Amino acid sequence: NEDSQDDKTFGDLIRKKTNDPAENGSHITSEKILTLDARIDKKLQQPELKLAEQSSNANATPFSPFLESDEQSRTVQEENPRRMSVAPMRISPSHELISLLDHEDGSQEGTEVEEKDSANHAYIETFDHESNIAFDNYEVAASATNDDEMKSMSDDENNIAVALAIDDGTLDEVDEALTYDPSAKARIIKQMRTWVLLSLFVAIAAALTIGIILTRKKIEDIDNLKIDPPSPAPTSGVHGLIASLIKSEFGFDKDYGDSNAYGKALDWMTQDPIALDAAEKLAFPTRVATNIQSSLYDRYFFGLFYYEMSGRMWVNCSATIDTLNCSHLNNDLELIEGGSNWLSPLHVCLWAGIICDEEKNIRMLTLNQLGLYGTIPSELSRLKELQVLSLLDNAIYGNIPSEIGSIETMVDIDVHLNDLEGSIPLEFYDLTNLLAFNLGYNKLTGTISPNIANMTILKGLHVHENSLSGAIPTEIGALQSSLGYLTLSSNRFNNTLPDEMRLLSNLKEIFLDKNNFEGELQIPIAEGLVQLPINNNRFNGTLPENLFQLSNLVYLIADNNQFTGNISPDMGNLKKLSLLSLRYNQFSGRIPEELKNLTTLRTLRLHYNLFVGEVPSAVCGLFEQNLTQFYADCKNDLQRGDRYYGTGEPEISCECCTDCCDPGKQGECSKRGQNQIISLSLMNP
Repeated sequence: NEDSQDDKTFGDLIRKKTNDPAENGSHITSEKILTLDARIDKKLQQPELKLAEQSSNANATPFSPFLESDEQSRTVQEENPRRMSVAPMRISPSHELISLLDHEDGSQEGTEVEEKDSANHAYIETFDHESNIAFDNYEVAASATNDDEMKSMSDDENNIAVALAIDDGTLDEVDEALTYDPSAKARIIKQMRTWVLLSLFVAIAAALTIGIILTRKKIEDIDNLKIDPPSPAPTSGVHGLIASLIKSEFGFDKDYGDSNAYGKALDWMTQDPIALDAAEKLAFPTRVATNIQSSLYDRYFFGLFYYEMSGRMWVNCSATIDTLNCSHLNNDLELIEGGSNWLSPLHVCLWAGIICDEEKNIRMLTLNQLGLYGTIPSELSRLKELQVLSLLDNAIYGNIPSEIGSIETMVDIDVHLNDLEGSIPLEFYDLTNLLAFNLGYNKLTGTISPNIANMTILKGLHVHENSLSGAIPTEIGALQSSLGYLTLSSNRFNNTLPDEMRLLSNLKEIFLDKNNFEGELQIPIAEGLVQLPINNNRFNGTLPENLFQLSNLVYLIADNNQFTGNISPDMGNLKKLSLLSLRYNQFSGRIPEELKNLTTLRTLRLHYNLFVGEVPSAVCGLFEQNLTQFYADCKNDLQRGDRYYGTGEPEISCECCTDCCDPGKQGECSKRGQNQIISLSLMNP
């Protein structure tokens, strides 16, 4: 089928070239025929081509396609001027060659062909039937007198190609046809297309497989609490990424030198396996990149906090302690065990003193009594979910960072028993969710701002043992529905207490002692009030009447003031009192018998006042209840040398007092029945 299709195609080409009668064989010269003969001769000399001589017609002159010279060509033309149509030779199925055929002499239609244009050109096509390989295509063309003769020649024999005259253009196309194999090109294109499709399929499959593996790996939770052993040393690129991220987040203006906490923390991060793992994941960002980056920053902050607080000197949970079970005190000073040491290759939520929620947001930082020494880094404000900050009883110094006031979730701040300086940052008064605020036992100065009115749910305010001064702002009355514990002891507060203090009806404890308050005592009617230390101030006048309505009061300490007048019989209403101390005032008159109702009383201190008369025997009957100590001015004032002896008349008569004191020589009391003077501490019980 391929052979016949090639024959047809080439025949059509020849016919197309000879359709014009003007050009039909009229201009073919011997020179042109020789040119084509030479090309054919070159092709036919290939070893694959085999030709047989013509032998079927005895009268016909044998014609050889190997035209080696013009003489042979002319001889053939002279002997057979009208029978030069030569069929292409083929190999039969039986592998025998078919002889070249000539037309009979009786043909009447070739007589008018001119002698000068009777040159013939042979084109022979040979095929290998078994291998189906076509070597080349050749064609023998001869001039014909008209189209009818060509048709007659084509119909005489099957598989006999028509010999036609061809021109110069045809020669070029025939030459191209001799070397072109369209079937071979098709096979190459088909093979190339197959390989391209196969390669594309393999590439897509590989990309999908790698993508699935990477996606699964990237969505792994970076916050896994336990990690595998450290991976091999990372490249400098990961180190650079960590440094770039940290400096960008915490500020390029920081000192990242080796001797600074910022630099030490950064150096640790470049060796920390969790930080390195996070950085590697950030190098190929996924949908969890934001969480990874946030965790990386939090980890750096705690490294910074550790170095800023001299972590190597901590009494426990330091990185120098190789343990995963260090103990610490929580914000209630309860011993907690099971935390890991700091800078360990575990998630920070497992480090001692760091408490996280289920989403691993840091909620509590409690590092109490660990020996922290340093300043609080302002970067603490990064912990936006922090609720409890407890750093009590350490050696922290410097100012309190105002940035902490931006942590809106904060509910409890306890940094008492440190060496903090400066004033209370105004930003702290914007912590509207704060419930407990303990700054006691520091070196703070300044005043309590009127902005305290913003802290409407504050339950405990403790600023004792500082150097705060000024008056208590009237805005404190805004806390009337929430404030339960107010500790202002040991400061330099002065002036009178505002009337708004009476509005704090939820108070349970109020410590006003050791300040410079003056004027009349202003106390709220708070049924739940238990403790009322007001000692060491300059309060004057009499005790307010609403004081005797505090039915749950346990401790009343009014020492070292300027109170005057008698003790009201209503004092007997405070039946839960355990301690009643009125020493170092100017109370006068007799001791009321109603004190006998204070059956829970353990200590009664009435000395260094102006009481007179005899202690009622009913009051002495309290010793049969719970009373163990009773101080009064029952000592005489006779002095011999450096000692007192009981030879004079006392200010008050007391048969049951455990200790007798001399108001003329304050600070010295003696046990009843003893002549030798003993020292009595003036400290609060």
